[in-house]
Amino acid sequence: MTGGGVAHKPAPLRSALCWSHARRKFFELADIKVVARNGAHKSKRVAEEFSPIALDAVKRMDFVFETERDLTGLSAEARQRHVAPMINDLHDWMRSERALRGIALGRKAWLPASLPRGGERAAFMYALIVTANMNDVDP
Repeated sequence: MTGGGVAHKPAPLRSALCWSHARRKFFELADIKVVARNGAHKSKRVAEEFSPIALDAVKRMDFVFETERDLTGLSAEARQRHVAPMINDLHDWMRSERALRGIALGRKAWLPASLPRGGERAAFMYALIVTANMNDVDP
């Protein structure tokens, strides 16, 4: 009991993750520092060293940060109305990109798919598995 005899029930804990730490990992994968320091135009090799997907993730996160800065002074609800759709789009984009990761990880397992018929079967099965996963169905 507190003060006036009213029991205080704390709200459940919610996870609040740090965007800066998440962005840093993408930033490292994009290797933007090396590209900026050496200039992508100077060497084709340098241009190939960074991950374009990671660079896209950094740009998307930077846009969220920029929007948040522009909304400084507004209520949390007003900021959320503007930023929540951007976060949802980023989440959806990351889920689609992650769905493609299995192809890269299983390259050797997909070697029998080098024949046209095997490739068609592999594409069908992979589409089925990814669709099941995206709909929270265990394939």
